[in-house]
Amino acid sequence: MSESSKKTETKTSTSGKAAGGGIPVVAWVVALVVLVGIVAVVMGPAPAPVADSPSMDEAANQPSPPLPDLPVPNDVTLPDSIFVVSISPEAPEAGNDVTVTAALNPEYAYAGWENDFSFEIGIRQFGNWETQSCSSSPCSLATENVSSGELEYRVVRFASENGQTTQHVDGLYSVTVESSVQTGDTLGPKVVVFFSPAKPKAGQSVSITASVEDISGLEKVEIYVNGELKKTCPQKVKISQCQVSVPNLVGGLYTYYAIASDVYGNTTDSGEKKFTVDLV
Repeated sequence: MSESSKKTETKTSTSGKAAGGGIPVVAWVVALVVLVGIVAVVMGPAPAPVADSPSMDEAANQPSPPLPDLPVPNDVTLPDSIFVVSISPEAPEAGNDVTVTAALNPEYAYAGWENDFSFEIGIRQFGNWETQSCSSSPCSLATENVSSGELEYRVVRFASENGQTTQHVDGLYSVTVESSVQTGDTLGPKVVVFFSPAKPKAGQSVSITASVEDISGLEKVEIYVNGELKKTCPQKVKISQCQVSVPNLVGGLYTYYAIASDVYGNTTDSGEKKFTVDLV
C-alpha cells in the first residue's frame, strides 16, 4: 500500500469519533433525547395554578345574595271561590226565617283585602234577588217567611282595577224548602212596595208598585195612597206585581201601602210607607 493511501484511510477512520473520546456525537444526541422523554413521562404535566381561597373571616364578611321578590297578596290571582258559605237552618221549612252567611277563607284574609275587593250576598225565591253588600267578613243576609220550593243563594265578588269594576260569582247554591206540617195554608203573602221617581216634583206622576208572592197562589192585591184605594189587581199566580200611577201630584207628604190576600184567605199588609213631593 502506498503512503498516500494510508493517510486517506487514517482520516476516514477518525472522522466519526468525538474529539475527546471514542463515542460518536450522534449517539450522545440520541441518548439526550431519550433521557428528556423519560423525565417528562415520570414528572407528568405541570399542575394548574390554584386560585387563592378566601379565609373564613373574609367569607363571613361577604354580602349575602339578594332574596327573591315575594308577591304581595293583591298580585296573587284569586281562585274561583274564596268564601265559606253556610245557610241556617240547613233544612228550612216553609214559614222559616233563613240566614245565609259568607266568611272569607282565612287563606285569603290578608291585611287590606277590603281595599282590593268587596262582596255581596244574595237570596232569591220565585223572584228578584234580595242582596246585602259586604265589606267585612263574616257577613250575613236574612230573609223571612220562606215558601216551599227551591231557594237560591249566592256570593258575588267585586274588584276595581284601572277605574273599572269587575264582578265574579264566587258561589251559587240552592236548597229545597219543604212544606211545613199544617192543615192548608196559614201563611200570608210576602209584600214589598216602592215608588218612583226617587225625588218627585209637583206636577209629576208617581208610580207605586207592589211585588207579591205566595206559596199557594194569590187572590188579589190592593194599593192605597193617602188611605184611598187606588187599584185592585186580581191575581191567580204565585208571584206577581201590581202597579198604579198617581198623576199631577201637588207638593207635600204622601203615604202608601198594599194589602195582598191568597186563595186561602190569608192577608198581609205591607205597612205604611211615605214619600215627599217637592215644589217646583
